[in-house]
Amino acid sequence: MMKDSVSLLMPTTRERVLHALGQLKCAPLLNGFRGAPPADLNAAADVILAVAGMVENDPSSIIELDINPLMLLAEGRGVIAADALISLNAKPTSDHVK
Repeated sequence: MMKDSVSLLMPTTRERVLHALGQLKCAPLLNGFRGAPPADLNAAADVILAVAGMVENDPSSIIELDINPLMLLAEGRGVIAADALISLNAKPTSDHVK
């Protein structure tokens, strides 16, 4: 198991997410390794930004959130969340969520 992570402060941007992905120890694998195509980093950024948006929008509504692993396919092919868990509070905590 690779202990490989990068933390980002929110709010964040696509540029910061892509930069953070490039800082991972496994970044050489994401960029194509031994003839493998590069991973779809833009799709990974889409997922990361969508999750960040959920948290920013109403942080107290999320009890638990886990996506592990998020498998990156070849560039242009997207990503697959092999296992994901999102537990939400039963009652809305924001005025705009009814």
